[in-house]
Amino acid sequence: MSTFEYEAKALKPLPDNHAVLRIDRTLSEDEYRLITRGKLEPEMEERWLAYFHEQSLYLFRSWTGSCAFVAPVTSDGMKHMIFHVMANRGLFRNNDDDALIEEFRGILEHVVFWPLTPLGKAFMNDRNDRT
Repeated sequence: MSTFEYEAKALKPLPDNHAVLRIDRTLSEDEYRLITRGKLEPEMEERWLAYFHEQSLYLFRSWTGSCAFVAPVTSDGMKHMIFHVMANRGLFRNNDDDALIEEFRGILEHVVFWPLTPLGKAFMNDRNDRT
């Protein structure tokens, strides 16, 4: 992500002293579609902002603009994979490797992939019915 993009969105880059954690996560086509769409304009009460740029998923704290995670996504034409994630240990109280991996997985499942859950699907259908 260019310096201009960080400045334009008041986002702070991942610190140089970040952790690199192995996760080996295969993404479904629906998950990959949601990652590449990102979530640039979160509601005020949401804690996370997702941004996809140059084949990497960036997760920021929405109120502070601090980068918490960067996950490069590898695609081979048949499948999409996240082999490792870079994590900002300074943002988390419990910042050992296992806790950071669980935090990243939780954000993926509950924030980025939320529209794929039964509750998320029901919400989206209800919202579409109202428009």
